[in-house]
Amino acid sequence: MAVGVVFIPIPNDTYKLGFIGSGKMAESITKGVVKSGVLPASRIQTAHLESSRRFAFESFGIKVFGRNVEIWKADEKLFDAITGLSGSGPAYIYLAIEALADGGVAAGLPRELALGLASQTVLGAASMVSKGGKHPGQLKDDVASPGGITIAGFHELEKGGFGGILMNAVVAATKRSPEFSKR
Repeated sequence: MAVGVVFIPIPNDTYKLGFIGSGKMAESITKGVVKSGVLPASRIQTAHLESSRRFAFESFGIKVFGRNVEIWKADEKLFDAITGLSGSGPAYIYLAIEALADGGVAAGLPRELALGLASQTVLGAASMVSKGGKHPGQLKDDVASPGGITIAGFHELEKGGFGGILMNAVVAATKRSPEFSKR
């Protein structure tokens, strides 16, 4: 079984370690990481269909799932682009959430309410794209009525080059990725 290892950055420069598959190699790496103190068991997660493999990890405090919800297979030549999009993408969305919340504050909302609304708005939109079966462009068009509130906002986003800026961020991160894979 191939082992996929994913480090997920979270605030305060701490990390979580995840394994796709809980074979002997993942077990060995996990034991070494925990024993050496690099990461506590509470920051490691894995998944495996077989209960015996799950038990092996659970016995030393690792959170184990019975299955992975969704996994994509990709050629190795696409890894830099995957890193540029999915590795760096969450940070771009954090920036978008912060900007939406700041816009809410500028429009008169209390900070906590604006941040809650912004994060739930992004969560809901992501859910519609991933589960709704419609292309994001169609969902966007469904929300924007002629001469309405949303289309006025779209106009401002387009004047600022919003879509192109996001595309450029992914491309820049993709170009930077090979430098880090050589380290």
